[in-house]
Amino acid sequence: MKITITLLFFAIFLFSCKNDTKEEQNSLKGKIYTKINEIPELKNFEFQAGSMIDYEGKKSIEYKFGISQFFNKGKYLLILEEKIGGKSKVISNKILDTVMINSLKEDEIISLCTCRVNGINNSEIIAVVKDEKNDTEYLNKIVKAWKANSIDGRIIPINNLNEIDCVNESYGL
Repeated sequence: MKITITLLFFAIFLFSCKNDTKEEQNSLKGKIYTKINEIPELKNFEFQAGSMIDYEGKKSIEYKFGISQFFNKGKYLLILEEKIGGKSKVISNKILDTVMINSLKEDEIISLCTCRVNGINNSEIIAVVKDEKNDTEYLNKIVKAWKANSIDGRIIPINNLNEIDCVNESYGL
């Protein structure tokens, strides 16, 4: 019995240490910026794309959360951010979470907020998709995907990629 309790205590201790380390790795969480170069760690990144997320998954005129994509030396930084206003009319961005994609293959693209799950639009989905250069409306070869959860402010990996497809930006061109 003592061995079981000791092992259980040890397992809980290891698990809690693992979670603390994960939180510390995202040193950008909570930082506020108007222009990306205001954050020293990101001054060499350039903005590539951005999109707003439907507030809490509902269609609304109040868009409070967004995803921005930045690039530097083959690395893509995706930022889940909350739009915040101050006393002035300047809108700032508060970083809630980030994902770094170290590189993409030549036939891969990042799809922000243009994906569906089981045929239903979901602007919280971010995906790395194989761009097949074909004339189909949706691309369904998903390499990796995440959900930008605006409720808890985290970017969460999605394991079941079979239910996801994304708009083919070059469809019909």
